[in-house]
Amino acid sequence: MFFAALLLLSACRPQTIGPTHHSGTLQGGLLVGALTYDGPTDRYLANLEDDDVEVRAPRSNRNGNLRLALTPIETPASADHGSCITWNGPTTSLNQPGVVLRARITPNATKAILISQNVWMHARNILNVHLVDSTLKQPLEQIGGFNMTSALGALFTPEPLPWRICAQVKGRELAIKAWSTASTFDAPDWQDTRYVRRLELPPDAPTSGLPGIYVGHLSPGEEAQLSDLETEHLAHTDGNLRWEQSRQWAASLLDLTMASAPTSAPTAAQIDQFSHVVMDGGAKGAAQWASLISSSRQRAAQDVYRQFLDAEPPQREAISVGQSESVAASVFAPLRLPHEQWVALLYQRALHREPAPTELAWWTGQLRRGYPRELAVRHVFRSSESQRVQVHQAMQEVAARSPTSQETDYFSALFVQLGYDPPRLRARMHVEINAV
Repeated sequence: MFFAALLLLSACRPQTIGPTHHSGTLQGGLLVGALTYDGPTDRYLANLEDDDVEVRAPRSNRNGNLRLALTPIETPASADHGSCITWNGPTTSLNQPGVVLRARITPNATKAILISQNVWMHARNILNVHLVDSTLKQPLEQIGGFNMTSALGALFTPEPLPWRICAQVKGRELAIKAWSTASTFDAPDWQDTRYVRRLELPPDAPTSGLPGIYVGHLSPGEEAQLSDLETEHLAHTDGNLRWEQSRQWAASLLDLTMASAPTSAPTAAQIDQFSHVVMDGGAKGAAQWASLISSSRQRAAQDVYRQFLDAEPPQREAISVGQSESVAASVFAPLRLPHEQWVALLYQRALHREPAPTELAWWTGQLRRGYPRELAVRHVFRSSESQRVQVHQAMQEVAARSPTSQETDYFSALFVQLGYDPPRLRARMHVEINAV
């Protein structure tokens, strides 16, 4: 598998999060990633109930430098989104609330844009912005800091709690908003400069991921008092359009590379992880591809990947000889399949059969006349035959049997409604089959 599966949802009590248990789903549906650790045993206990978040440090903890990103498991990844949390204290310690945007959480690493309340000298009316990569020796890189006195009050005369902290990201623009809900009952407008600050993100900032919240610096036995967690998907933005296109492209690619092994169908998490690479783009993203696939399928997957890059105009632009001549020359050009072999591979992966002679001749002729390969992939993968193949494969995985003719018709139509997304089809099928 490309990535370790998400940890199972705890059904009885909040899970502990520490060096040996740093990423997974928690009771109430939180995906958690550690930004920094503090010693071999320190951990937090976390729980989400309705929109209220409980994060507590056991009394057995020895330090207070553990930092966590927490995202609701039901919130989908995207490029442009927002997140809000209300902080209810306490003010007498170093407990640090905040929000994360474009968080990418895997079992071994967490990356995110972090907006957090300053705790140095207890100047909590300052909000800091960091890029975080837990794999680096110095995980936090500060890229901004804002004095929010006009919204939260001065150092010695702060506005009363609760305080609400929100942030939105759209393209490379980051907007931060904060206010006292005790003093300002209605949420300020995003254009109100008394409460809002803006920052242009650097080019190496994450381009996609999950929205969520941040908790750090809890002392042993301390609990962060957080409520009204809210995430928002920003509709109709260029970034989210690119994200949906990247995700569809990544799903098709992973289906191609994994279709020969039905038990290894791509998961939603795998599609998201590769979609992040596509969003980041360029030769750098292409080079990272090899690290995202198992060694047993590396050569086959890379071959198909290169064919997609050869056919997809945006990717041809992103991975140009001008950007990385050595990568373009050594990775992509030598392995371009002839049209006949490419069509045969497409049918094997998408339909689990060889193309008929008439099909091979027709598609080869279309490609020779300049028909884009990306459109050929879309046509075959969205055909009625491919829909039946996907439904059959999903039913085998979900119920260990073949679908009936009525089920095939029903789930084929549902597959189209779900945007030709195999992981979403399996998830819906699992719910509906088990509900019968």
